[in-house]
Amino acid sequence: MPLAKEALVYLLTGINERWKIPVAYFYINGLTSQERAEITLQLLRFVATSRVEVIALTFDGLLANIKMCTEFNTDVYVKPYFRHPTISSPNIKPKLCDCFTNVNGRRTSGLFSAPTIKFLRMVNNAFDCLNSRSLFSHGFKRPLRADTAFHTFTFFTEDIEYFSGLKLHLDGKCIIETKSKTGFLGFIIDMKNLKKIYQEYVETRCLKYILAYKFSQDHLEIFFSCIRTMGGYNNNPNCIQFTSAYKRLLHHNEVKSSAAANCLPLDNTNILTISSTKKIKKSPKELDEEDIEDIMVDDIPLQLINSTLHNSVLYISGFIEMRMLKKITCETCIQLVNESKEANSILFTFREHT
Repeated sequence: MPLAKEALVYLLTGINERWKIPVAYFYINGLTSQERAEITLQLLRFVATSRVEVIALTFDGLLANIKMCTEFNTDVYVKPYFRHPTISSPNIKPKLCDCFTNVNGRRTSGLFSAPTIKFLRMVNNAFDCLNSRSLFSHGFKRPLRADTAFHTFTFFTEDIEYFSGLKLHLDGKCIIETKSKTGFLGFIIDMKNLKKIYQEYVETRCLKYILAYKFSQDHLEIFFSCIRTMGGYNNNPNCIQFTSAYKRLLHHNEVKSSAAANCLPLDNTNILTISSTKKIKKSPKELDEEDIEDIMVDDIPLQLINSTLHNSVLYISGFIEMRMLKKITCETCIQLVNESKEANSILFTFREHT
């Protein structure tokens, strides 16, 4: 058996909350489209047991990924969706990562012809629509919801028509019929599938809005950057190093991606860790010493945190007051401080008994 050269990683990203979690990885030395499809179907079946509904599958324009879709009895360019293997949910929509670099014509120096300016604007606006990540954005970066859908879908129709008729030469083939079609077809497929997802989940009131950045492959790229960071920015970790970094990220997620990475985080979508699922079944008064040893900071009830914060603020305020009274000479200021209502903190009692 040949030694593994690559790691195939699957990662889930929540579309109604800000979280992501890697769910599986496989060490491989190349895979056929049939093998890749079988692994993907097995993973969908596994995830379904946790009552997680997968509605989209994001991958890049690798030929093996395109051929994988044929194993699902679909053509990513003609019918970009397939049925879930176990549950009767809506169709899963493949999403091709857009193979372009985002540009902004307003900040680009130089002189351009009118067709070039139009191309830059169409690509830039398409990127903004497909990377919406905030409820408070404006223009094409707005989330997809009831009051923005008409404007967004009108642009999608115009953009799809523009990309479909784009040619490299006046007497040549359309670009979507050439070898350079992947990026442009990726735009077309993503816009069509985003519209279908809106119709199935927002119009049916399952979701209030959609942030298209949730379907981006950036989340996986950032995870890979964290893996490399844990290995000293090692671009080629071996299997042992990868496994160790993978497990450590699941147990304690405090590693940030490199500022020089090929993909930077644009929102605060965090990795779900082991402590994220830990629940305290007892109230704070019922906790034993053994229970307290196992509690992590994220597991402490909010009421207990607020009480501790309140007492800490009172204690620190009292310390500041004593120091201030030793330094100020204004009698009016001293009188105002002394006339203020005295506050009691539990920490004062702890100090007297230690």
